[in-house]
Amino acid sequence: MRPNASNNTAAVTGIGATTAGYLLGPLADRHDASGSVCLCVLVLMIAVPAYYFVFGVKKEDMEGNWMFEPSLIKRIALFLAGAIAMAFVLSLAHLLP
Repeated sequence: MRPNASNNTAAVTGIGATTAGYLLGPLADRHDASGSVCLCVLVLMIAVPAYYFVFGVKKEDMEGNWMFEPSLIKRIALFLAGAIAMAFVLSLAHLLP
């Protein structure tokens, strides 16, 4: 079953990517070999879902002048909006006692 890229999946992917970066970021900040492995895993955890749920995997989605397609630009904007909103929520969590 191929995932369909939609506005909802793009926003949820942005939220998930930010949460993964928040939780795994300290692990990737190490200066030994495990930090490099965690960084690679973190990039894959963000990049692979972003590709499938924001850009889509159907051949029709990538034909012609696909970078300027309004629905793709809207999905990218929703991905970024979800990421920014989740980053805001996570930063507010530090203010709570």
